[in-house]
Amino acid sequence: MINAVVVLMSTPRPTSRPSDVGEANRVFANDYDKSETFPNPDHPTYWFKDWFYPIWLNYGQSTVLKNFFELLAEHFHQYNGEYARKLNMGEFLHFWSGAAGVNLKPLAITAFHWNEVPEWEQQFIQAQLDFPGVTYASS
Repeated sequence: MINAVVVLMSTPRPTSRPSDVGEANRVFANDYDKSETFPNPDHPTYWFKDWFYPIWLNYGQSTVLKNFFELLAEHFHQYNGEYARKLNMGEFLHFWSGAAGVNLKPLAITAFHWNEVPEWEQQFIQAQLDFPGVTYASS
């Protein structure tokens, strides 16, 4: 799924080459209604439709993806050029919010049924403390 998201989100519009636009359209058609049981096994997660596409559409298109990876590279723990561990959900939300420049928690509530997993909120609060250089407007 993440590869499909990178293809779409890194394809600028409308000045893209026709082959890039075609690939983005293919990814969009193929992945829009796909669901997974991660991160909340009690509810299907439509990663593309409910998370990545709204972020891409509303917060800078390919720039928001670039911002996300730049923030990770600058602030998240690395060891020998590799990330030391995977992000938890609170960190995931914090870094994406930083990339978008706004707190994306309202989107996470809808996309991931955020309020049904109490530890995610604690992780989010801790991420804000652990990574104060990642900033955004509150919602």
